[in-house]
Amino acid sequence: MDRLVEHNSILVGHIIRGKYRTVRRPEHFFKKFQGFGISESVLSALEKAGVEDILLIYQGKRGDQRYKQKVAEYRDPLKSKAYTYQGDKQRILPIK
Repeated sequence: MDRLVEHNSILVGHIIRGKYRTVRRPEHFFKKFQGFGISESVLSALEKAGVEDILLIYQGKRGDQRYKQKVAEYRDPLKSKAYTYQGDKQRILPIK
């Protein structure tokens, strides 16, 4: 079953056929970490829903780029970085 994923009442992605799909733009890119973040609360919701795979679609100046990632990679402290912005705890995973 497909379902919407919200964070702080903002739509941040969809679970489609068991995979999390989210769209990001240039303002979402963390230059310091060379990657994109996902809030801890969203990661927890994905885990609770049994989601393992993430499709991150980056809509940049050169068109759409797709990155396949795993929830487990975001949770791995050796692969991702912790970051908190205005009380929102996130994990940042460098793009491949």
